[in-house]
Amino acid sequence: LCALQVIILIMPSPTRNNNGNNNKNRSGRGRGGRGRNRGRNSAGRGGIGQKSSSNPSSNHLNNTGNKQADESVLIDFMPYMRQQHPEATSIFQTHGEDEIFFVEVAREFLQRQKEQTTGKTATTYSSETKKEPTFLNKMKRLSVEHDETLIASKQTRGVTAPIQRSPPRSPSISENETSKTIIKPAATQQTKTAHNTGFSVIQQQNTRIGHMVPITASSLPLQLQQSFVGRPNPHHSSVLRPAAPGLLTKQQKSNLPEQQRTNSQIVPLSVTDNTVPVAEKSIAKEPTMVKPRIAYQPKRIWTRLDQQPGRLFANDVPAGGDILHLRPRQELIAKWILPLKYLRQHIAKKSPETNTQNVAMRTILEDLTVGLFRRGCPENSSNASIISKQILCSPDENRDDYPFSIDQRSDAIYGTVPFYAPRTPGHVIFRLYWQDDPVETLATGPTLFVRVAEEDFEPTLRFILSNFKSRKGSATSLSSLNALSTVLEQFAFKSLSMHPSHRRAGNPWDGAGRAAWGCICESRKVLGLCATEHIRGKEKFEIIEEEVHELQQEIEQFTSEEKNEDEEKTEKKAEDKEEINKAKEEKERIEKIEEEVKNETVEEKDDVNVDVEKNVVVVVDDDEKNDVNDKKNEVDNDKNDQENDEDENEKTETEGEEAEENSTHSEDSIKNKLKEKMHILMGGRASNERKWKDAQTAFANILKVIVSNPYLSLLFRRELIAKIRLEFELWSPLMDSFAPSPFNSDSDSLCVNFNDFPHHVNQSHHKKCFKKRQKMEEEGLGFVPDETPLERTLFKGNNNQLMDSGAVHTFNSLSTAMGKLYEEKYMVSDRVLGQREMVRSYIERVVAKCDSFPQGTRVMIFGSSANGFGSSTSDLDMCLQMPVDVKLPGEKDDPTGAAAMAELANLLEQNQMQNVNTSRLTARIPIIMFHCPRPMAQDGEGEGEEELMECDLSFMNPLAVLNTSLLLSYSRVHPITRVLAAIIKRWAKARDINNPSKHTLSSYGYILMLLHFLTYHRRTGNGLITSVDTKQTSRNILTTFPLLPNLQWVDSDWLRASQNTPYVEVNNIPPKLMKHPLEVNVIVNSHYHRVKDQHDLMEIQKRFPSQDLSLAILLASFFRYYAFEFDYKHHVVSLHSTIKGGLMEREVKAEIHGWRVYSSVLAIEDPFETFYDIAHVVKGGNFHRLRNELAMAYTKIITAVKKSDPSLNGMDLINLICEPFKKEEKEEKG
Repeated sequence: LCALQVIILIMPSPTRNNNGNNNKNRSGRGRGGRGRNRGRNSAGRGGIGQKSSSNPSSNHLNNTGNKQADESVLIDFMPYMRQQHPEATSIFQTHGEDEIFFVEVAREFLQRQKEQTTGKTATTYSSETKKEPTFLNKMKRLSVEHDETLIASKQTRGVTAPIQRSPPRSPSISENETSKTIIKPAATQQTKTAHNTGFSVIQQQNTRIGHMVPITASSLPLQLQQSFVGRPNPHHSSVLRPAAPGLLTKQQKSNLPEQQRTNSQIVPLSVTDNTVPVAEKSIAKEPTMVKPRIAYQPKRIWTRLDQQPGRLFANDVPAGGDILHLRPRQELIAKWILPLKYLRQHIAKKSPETNTQNVAMRTILEDLTVGLFRRGCPENSSNASIISKQILCSPDENRDDYPFSIDQRSDAIYGTVPFYAPRTPGHVIFRLYWQDDPVETLATGPTLFVRVAEEDFEPTLRFILSNFKSRKGSATSLSSLNALSTVLEQFAFKSLSMHPSHRRAGNPWDGAGRAAWGCICESRKVLGLCATEHIRGKEKFEIIEEEVHELQQEIEQFTSEEKNEDEEKTEKKAEDKEEINKAKEEKERIEKIEEEVKNETVEEKDDVNVDVEKNVVVVVDDDEKNDVNDKKNEVDNDKNDQENDEDENEKTETEGEEAEENSTHSEDSIKNKLKEKMHILMGGRASNERKWKDAQTAFANILKVIVSNPYLSLLFRRELIAKIRLEFELWSPLMDSFAPSPFNSDSDSLCVNFNDFPHHVNQSHHKKCFKKRQKMEEEGLGFVPDETPLERTLFKGNNNQLMDSGAVHTFNSLSTAMGKLYEEKYMVSDRVLGQREMVRSYIERVVAKCDSFPQGTRVMIFGSSANGFGSSTSDLDMCLQMPVDVKLPGEKDDPTGAAAMAELANLLEQNQMQNVNTSRLTARIPIIMFHCPRPMAQDGEGEGEEELMECDLSFMNPLAVLNTSLLLSYSRVHPITRVLAAIIKRWAKARDINNPSKHTLSSYGYILMLLHFLTYHRRTGNGLITSVDTKQTSRNILTTFPLLPNLQWVDSDWLRASQNTPYVEVNNIPPKLMKHPLEVNVIVNSHYHRVKDQHDLMEIQKRFPSQDLSLAILLASFFRYYAFEFDYKHHVVSLHSTIKGGLMEREVKAEIHGWRVYSSVLAIEDPFETFYDIAHVVKGGNFHRLRNELAMAYTKIITAVKKSDPSLNGMDLINLICEPFKKEEKEEKG
């Protein structure tokens, strides 16, 4: 109020200025203050000149029609302030500092109050405000028009590109038409988006862009048409850009009514309500947001090239071709191509109400982005990329570097975007996507491999060192650890003058050595911070575990109380039942007495009853009469008591039910809390352990590279490398952790203190570290793994020519026992094969009688009964195979064939099949399970045969038949594969790791692991084997061949060449395409070299003999390969691992099929369904157990070979390897 009085005192006269002169429409220029025009045509700093009358409040009049004076406005406004009127208080708090502007707003407030008191309705006021905008709305419109004028005067090109500038270059594509429309727009359309400001404005079309070219709706090439027609378009909310003050964002515009939406103008704000303050109104009218349930959305779709609508090139190299090798910071040009038909469909889906014929091409392409990603990155967002650039260049870059054009002949648009190669090595890839909807991958470029050359080594190390120091302790620092190990692994010399053996006094690698050692020191700091975080996590989860224990005790208490209550209720019910029975008996007794009294009573006035028949006078005295009355009263009282007891029981039961309901509710809340805590505990503890193991693994890889790369001796001193080798001795790959250092001063520290290591390392120090690691493995695994190579156990000393006789005897004994066991237990006799064929033929005749299937439908055997890797006791798996291009008669009503299979099941039951089970007819592939009487079971020749054969009959499973045929070919080429598969399956079943329902691997998975091992290993020439990618030392032609030919990649022409011709594989598998029976729009390449006849089989067996191979050495090598040698983090088990292409990389599967890239568990690629992971059921804990079992099996073999005990025969060693897994052993390891 005091402030209002001060304003009144200093307020000038409304009709005179400070000099006392009249101000009638005198033009001039003010000081630029907001609203200080005082009747002049003024334009301040940033203000727009506005002609007005002598009094600015010309819209509001007093009762006489004249304008109300400013002093009168303030005087009339003061009572509302005294009364603490909410709107008046809000006006003063908002505009009190500017007295002139405050007076105008107060005048409007008083006018509204006066209209309400004089009876004017809100409708009248609303209509007046529509005709004549208020002072507030006028000022807001002026502000908006002023902002739009400033924005429209700027020339904008696109959204600012992140991270780095592009290299200057000459454009490879001329930009003669850089902003075109799909169809020529109307002449009045002048809308364009200013990307650098983040909101829409009205802007005149740039004349530099060129003329508009209409595009016809001509068809795309067939390949491009099929690449995007019918693609899914999952909805993702786009990220809103920040709006300028006074303008509406896109989301706010979408919430407005249709008539208020404009392309680039703001809708005037409505007049505030006169009963609610402005500040309160915004809060009161804010809608309550209910969080919708978000359905699962994949992070990235259209991962395969045949799914993507566009194409992407890197330096004119297309996707799917050879790998493009680059140096760090090398220039790159990404060329993108998109069909216009896809763009039309995209804009129609994104904005259905928009007329696609009038949309400028630059408007459509404003969110189109090209990003450079690490290969296998799970998402397309700009945050996940190394660098991403929108195809419309940013204002600070030259538009000539971002040209795009329209090709009328192909009806497509194409352009280029400049990039640099990353500084750190590794595989990277280009992706084209929409910035506002990054789920869809529109195109993928070729694989780019960045390799550090000699001259780039030191700059790359210094870049990694800067990353370490800028992101110390964060989770992303693990990427720097991985990058460091890759750089050190690639460090080599092409010239002998740079080799460490030719080291001169002046070492040119001193700077690189200092940078490398700095990176290693920073890696230790990161590992220490990870250890600290791991300890904190363990403490946190220990607290949660205590809370879980307390909740469990509460639930146990509830359970015990409920048990006691149940017992009490049972006892009470028994007592109540007994009381009810007693009351019932008493009631019956009283009723009997009443009946007797009634019969004995004679109606005489003097209470004398005479027995007429016996002439006996019976006198009933008063005492007996009173006894009868007492009994009657007792009966009545008992009835009343019983009714009262029933009422009390009902009341007690009601109260008990309410208490029980409350107790149940409390128990349910505790159980829900316990479930939530358990979920946090289990998931958080596993995540905490995994992060700590990942950090240790990344650091161990650095140590491993330093120890194994001889060129690094030029960077580090000899004593440092000796200490690093000693530190690496503590690493256990099976446990993914370091053992405690025997030299640490702090025994509780999780990290090795490098400073505590001895300066001069000797053999005794290595023994101490070895014993520490053995102790840790004994406690954690239950055994001490032995990684000793077979070469060191089979040969004496360093001479690879003289074998140890004891080791040879052990291996020969094991091989003999393996062959004998296979013949006795697993070899399928001709009798069993004949029985299976007779059953198949009989079922095929039954199918021919079923009218639900077309004529010519065959029954095929698949699975272990037909692939050569089964046994005599294997189930008989069969499937129906209809003629080519022939469909079921009732396919429209029965697309899965379940109804037809149900009719067939009835027919099978009528034809002597027993135990017919149709419970799996609703599966993706309907299956009938039944038992068939075994043929020839009564002839007496099949000793121990069961009378019934277990059979499964499925509907149309062509891929299963194809897999069976491939495995059968492998088993025929190399008979030793059958023996190895039988022993491995025996070992897996005995050790309880061969059950997919328990999240362990299936038998099919173990067979694929064996075939990958045999196709990716070769002979060394001394009786042992090695992987095909190792350096060849023997001149024997057989050492160039793999142990088993890869039937999907072997060159068929090579099989017809002379036997001295080196092994040849094709560059690409020849196409033999078939449609996937279950997956939509999935094509399978069914090609492999089929063994046509016996002659063809003999030719292959001549090139791949097996007589010189030891079954025992192959078995031991198999266990060692998957226990210690195979890199599960970077590779997957695949039959598509070739000599030329190397192992199948996990990054490739993650990029093409979306597999997990940041994982270290087993992954097995199906040979035909390459998108399918056979080992997806194997979880992390079960994988570690599987790997430990592999290591244990190898350890048992290598221990027996070292002992060379003559009394140990091969069968005893097999029984030792296949020792049954005990439940107690599982609990100890758990």
